[in-house]
Amino acid sequence: MLANIDNLIKPDFWLELIKSKPYEFVWIKPIKIKTKLYFVLTINTENFFELKTTRGKTLTVECKTNLDNQIFLEGIRNCLPHVHFGYDDESQKYFSEDPVKFLDTLERNDLYRPINSILIEG
Repeated sequence: MLANIDNLIKPDFWLELIKSKPYEFVWIKPIKIKTKLYFVLTINTENFFELKTTRGKTLTVECKTNLDNQIFLEGIRNCLPHVHFGYDDESQKYFSEDPVKFLDTLERNDLYRPINSILIEG
């Protein structure tokens, strides 16, 4: 699991935030870590998702299987359909500048990709 101090917050905090203030969540970043043998052969792949909030808090979730990925992403689509999905340097820059205005800034710059518009492969 990635080191993340915000993950030490009790799960109830995150569940309550999703239920009561879903629009505080603005970004979900997929992270794939590949372990390679001799820089060629992939021997292990780990999948994580970072959920970012307007408060600058981050929840990191590990999905161990493709089914875990699918279930997690479907849940996010249902609960937080507005969150921006994906990663690029510009998104990182805009989030770092102002997490509260993040989605508006992405939309103004034609970069906004809400998760409910992304095809999730099963």
